[in-house]
Amino acid sequence: MGATHVDEVADRIYRINTAVEIPDGAFSFNQYLIADDEPLLFHTGPRRLFPSVRDAIAPVLPLERLRFVAFSHYESDECGALNDFLAVASRAEPVCGRINALVNGDSFDRPARALADGEELPLGHHRVRWLDMPHLPHAWECGYLFEVRSRTLLCGDLFTQPGDGARPLVTSTQILEESEAFRRRLDYYSHTAHARTLLARLAATEPATLACMHGSAWRVDGAALLGALADALTAEDGAFSTREHPLQHRRVLLQCVDAGIRIEQVLQSSFSRSSGSPCGGLVRSSGAPAKESTYPSGHSSAGSRTTASPSRRTSTVSVSKRNSFGRRTAWLRPVQNTLARRTPHRPFAHAPLTTPPSGEQIPPDRRGAWPDSVRQSPSLHRPARRS
Repeated sequence: MGATHVDEVADRIYRINTAVEIPDGAFSFNQYLIADDEPLLFHTGPRRLFPSVRDAIAPVLPLERLRFVAFSHYESDECGALNDFLAVASRAEPVCGRINALVNGDSFDRPARALADGEELPLGHHRVRWLDMPHLPHAWECGYLFEVRSRTLLCGDLFTQPGDGARPLVTSTQILEESEAFRRRLDYYSHTAHARTLLARLAATEPATLACMHGSAWRVDGAALLGALADALTAEDGAFSTREHPLQHRRVLLQCVDAGIRIEQVLQSSFSRSSGSPCGGLVRSSGAPAKESTYPSGHSSAGSRTTASPSRRTSTVSVSKRNSFGRRTAWLRPVQNTLARRTPHRPFAHAPLTTPPSGEQIPPDRRGAWPDSVRQSPSLHRPARRS
């Protein structure tokens, strides 16, 4: 894992960038800190990056002053360290959309400030506006923050770029080609039918800076760039009738899964080296030892305050041993077994009723397949139909 860098990309809006090395190259994670009377952090990064992000914030402002921790949607790189930040910043509140708060709010250590579409949150000198963007690029609870004064769009996974993101701010629109090439290779878009409409809403804000979560931030004509993305998606979706979507190919799908596993392994190994704990230092936000979790590595969430013991941590399994999709989903088996035990056996599901609709009683010699407990159940003896 590389060093964490802090750069100001707009007026008192700071980009916190950490690069990780993966077998296919490098990948970066960005968070954005708005330093104001009521400071706001947009995205926390994965939980294992918490020490690096925490230390990067300290030179800008005391962490205890952090007032809001906002995130686009519910994934580990958006909000994996949410509860860790809430533990060290006593006044901090989670900030997200209403759907996110409804379906995931129980995972947060503190109640969320749920913003409606178009609702604004004053921070002092700055003011942010929440924009609902369901399924753009993915997740039905997805949304973005637009800082009104500097016209900075905190656009999350839109315009994701590969590499270490060493350039904090780019002014060339040519980088769109790099972003689109990465998207076509590892398509993380839902291809919602409303993409053009949603992108038009974002373009209407006329952003001057696009603060991306992966790669460099862009200071360009944001409206034109969002329009170009809409055109690219429309042209691609229009061609789906004549060609297959890339993720319909199993090989491409498994490559995507492998890429996610590799990133998670890099983060895990880096975090383990920096911790003296035999479990990699993952503990509850309160400091108490965490109990075992059934979440797989790479699927941690903001609300997950538990960690797996070393014997059950999926991240300790090498990529070579994860060469089957079944092994990647092995963590689901205990859940499936539990559900199977709780599902009552229903021997009458495909058997004839004791009393047919006509009211005629089935002779005893035809009832042999029924257990006594079911055969004698009064609920199965229906009254005869009225003529």
